[in-house]
Amino acid sequence: MKVIQHLSPKCSKTIQTLQKNIEKIYNSETLTLLDEPQNTLEEEKNSTKTLQIIKEQQDLTKITIKDNASLIAKKLGLKNNKTVDRKILNTALLNLKQIRRLAIKEKIERPLKLKTKLTEKDLKNLKTLKKIIKKHTKQS
Repeated sequence: MKVIQHLSPKCSKTIQTLQKNIEKIYNSETLTLLDEPQNTLEEEKNSTKTLQIIKEQQDLTKITIKDNASLIAKKLGLKNNKTVDRKILNTALLNLKQIRRLAIKEKIERPLKLKTKLTEKDLKNLKTLKKIIKKHTKQS
């Protein structure tokens, strides 16, 4: 970038010196001061995009966990509770096991008033799950 000098004959020596120094800065090969903000802006955009992708993945995971718990609850004959769905989706938890545990507790254990925790193994086989529930409800 070439800066054209427009020095007026009436300019003081100080102003002429400043203009020459500015011209040297703009004409120098290293414009690191000008490049840094652009790189910083690009890095900020990239990190914002990365955070957005992470948030979307977390939301999708929560939706999947909620839907899986809802499907099991539906197979057990339980009604869908939208308040519980919102609670699961809006939870601040990020640990998948904790979110899954919350979904099972809120969508299955609490409506059935189970006092024992259901395990992942119990949830995989619907027949076994129904037996556990029958056994538990007979004892109560």
